[in-house]
Amino acid sequence: MLPAALSCVQTARISPFHFPCLWPFTRLQRFKVPIEMVEMIEMVEMIERREDCIIVSGRFDVLSSAVLNGGYVRDVEKILNVKVSEDFNEDAVEHLTNFIKKNFKVEFGKVVGMMTAVPMENAAIVTKNEVIAVVTAGISSSTVNIILIIDRNLRVSAMAEAIIVATEAKSAALYDMNVRDSSGDPMTGDLTDAIVVACRCSGCDDCGMEHNGDNGDREYGDEVASDDSGRESDEVTFAGKATELGTSIYDAVREAVRESLRKGGMDASDDDILRKLERCYGIRMDDIADAAFSLYVPAHVPASSVVRDAETKIGDRRISQQIATGRSTGEDELMKKNGESNGGRRNDEQRKHEENLRELFKHIVRKECEDLNVAALIYAAILLDEAVRKGWFGGEAARSDASWIVADEIIGISIAEYIGGKNALFNFFRYDTKKPGILRKIPIFADDAVGGLIAGCMSKMFANME
Repeated sequence: MLPAALSCVQTARISPFHFPCLWPFTRLQRFKVPIEMVEMIEMVEMIERREDCIIVSGRFDVLSSAVLNGGYVRDVEKILNVKVSEDFNEDAVEHLTNFIKKNFKVEFGKVVGMMTAVPMENAAIVTKNEVIAVVTAGISSSTVNIILIIDRNLRVSAMAEAIIVATEAKSAALYDMNVRDSSGDPMTGDLTDAIVVACRCSGCDDCGMEHNGDNGDREYGDEVASDDSGRESDEVTFAGKATELGTSIYDAVREAVRESLRKGGMDASDDDILRKLERCYGIRMDDIADAAFSLYVPAHVPASSVVRDAETKIGDRRISQQIATGRSTGEDELMKKNGESNGGRRNDEQRKHEENLRELFKHIVRKECEDLNVAALIYAAILLDEAVRKGWFGGEAARSDASWIVADEIIGISIAEYIGGKNALFNFFRYDTKKPGILRKIPIFADDAVGGLIAGCMSKMFANME
């Protein structure tokens, strides 16, 4: 490794991976660059990114979970991460074999290959001391693939430790980015994730690579072995997080996974509470609107009463509610008056009227969720549900939604009244009692938070109609 303290400028061989603007080039280039920016590990000949794959060239010993030549393989010349479509359903080994035959002149046994549906432009590379992490990260059908290049001579047991550390770092990065699975639990990895740990080729005399045998000041992770002549080798025995090497592995992988996810459009700092609801519970805007309008009782209000410009409807003026959104009596009479008793078909004017109301309702929901106070209450409900689900809080009483627990209703009432005033309080009790649509499917705190959001927005919408 070149000393980071050096600040001179010299001609250096670098990979296009270090400068994204150079990635389209497919061969090594020579440029004059500040030496502290060049962190190329000596055993790596090149790291290439193409539209269809990432290629790491050099001479390595590899331990991996790769689909092609996985396990422990010595004297590897190329490590591939190949792009496939999200609906890929072919034989993986056959696909990679054909890809290698078409693109490279190399012995089949000297290639380790993985596959991913993540676009190659989302790849991230992070260097920490003698460690390079090359990562493509996605969720659902995309996988998280990690190529970990370590400029040390590792025992196989140390390589296995490196896999453990890298996996922990990947899970930590997914937690950092608030990635959730379909049940709302923090995701620790995807179904088809793979990892490659590549270290110095142990047959150095055969491969002709020059390695620095100076061990310097050694700590726990830098334990050395002796060869037959009694001389010390630089073989690393341990690579856990208690070692300097393990710390470098952890930091590089965690940062690279986060960076790749950000390139794919994921942003953990996003304050959009509607997006958080979708990630945690699969709730979409249409689900919220369906639940809201399942208790909607149409009165004889002409479609022209819906103000055309939705922005003008968000105001503070209060007028009498013309539609009984907060009442539970007289619903049958109102439905009969509009020719809709017993589920009869609405006429075109009524249908158009409701469609306009739905769009207005969605607009109000989006606008109210931009209010940090509303978002904070909903987010509190999300965190409480997670604590109950994990058994961290509330015990069986919270899991069963015991009747004496009212904290969930307090959250819902607070949201409803904050948005829609006192009229929304009665509307909330109606939604909380009947729990239509999505409200019946989500946990104890979220159902009241979303119910409060619906009640408040429905009340505000009708209170401001002319």
